[in-house]
Amino acid sequence: MLKDIYSLLVEYVPQSIVSKDEPMSAHTSFKIGGNADFLVQPGSKEDFVSVMACCKANDIPFTVIGNGSNLLVSDKGIRGVVIKVGKNFSNIYMLDDGIIYAESGASLASVA
Repeated sequence: MLKDIYSLLVEYVPQSIVSKDEPMSAHTSFKIGGNADFLVQPGSKEDFVSVMACCKANDIPFTVIGNGSNLLVSDKGIRGVVIKVGKNFSNIYMLDDGIIYAESGASLASVA
């Protein structure tokens, strides 16, 4: 089953952004948690859309995270696909009317 999911993912996104059996402790600020079956770190909006399309089309469970700040992951890990937007989606813009637009991978400290 897991091999099949990996094969499906790499049909949709570059193999270089897909990790198998990835320790979530390396992706959370608290440095705890078991492994994710798969971790995808999209490098572009197109990659993000593609991995979401893959998961939805194939009924693969998925979880989307930003930088993993203040995220507690069970020692049992996360089944399915974790999509980490992180640094590749960290742009911050100030709009003309004083509103801040921050992508989901932007750190709170950077937004502040």
